[in-house]
Amino acid sequence: MSGYCLGWAEIDWETPQTPRSLQYGDIYWSRDQGLAEKQHVFIEGNRLRDRFGSLAGAHFTLVETGFGFGLNFLLTIREWHHSSSAGAILNYIAVERSPVSPTDLKQCYERLGIRDEAATQLVEKMPVPVPGWHIIEIAENINLILGLGEAAYLLQDLDARVDCW
Repeated sequence: MSGYCLGWAEIDWETPQTPRSLQYGDIYWSRDQGLAEKQHVFIEGNRLRDRFGSLAGAHFTLVETGFGFGLNFLLTIREWHHSSSAGAILNYIAVERSPVSPTDLKQCYERLGIRDEAATQLVEKMPVPVPGWHIIEIAENINLILGLGEAAYLLQDLDARVDCW
């Protein structure tokens, strides 16, 4: 895409489970351990199970820089389903400069064996890479607020009560 749209991330598969960014010359996660790494660093590192289980309010808002393939998001949703209170709402705010196309998202999820409704919804609802904020309802109680563009620019206008950065 050109003009006012951002380009989709250019992906090369270094191994069957390791995508590499051609623009940045870097892999998205450790070789062949993407889900395990993200579970340890993001879910366990942020103590999301405990935080969701002891949620005091009706909302939990989390902000992530670098959405990539959305694996942190999908793992967060799994934990949310297991640990959160009935009726609570998850607002997941993420920013991404080089969004991954729906085609590459789908390929990634197939390679990693991710076959859940949230992944299907993300592939189907991934917005055209127009800079700015996009609100994507994944489920009745799960919202993805995806900012496409430079994080410094997008986050300067963020006005939210954030529970986890």
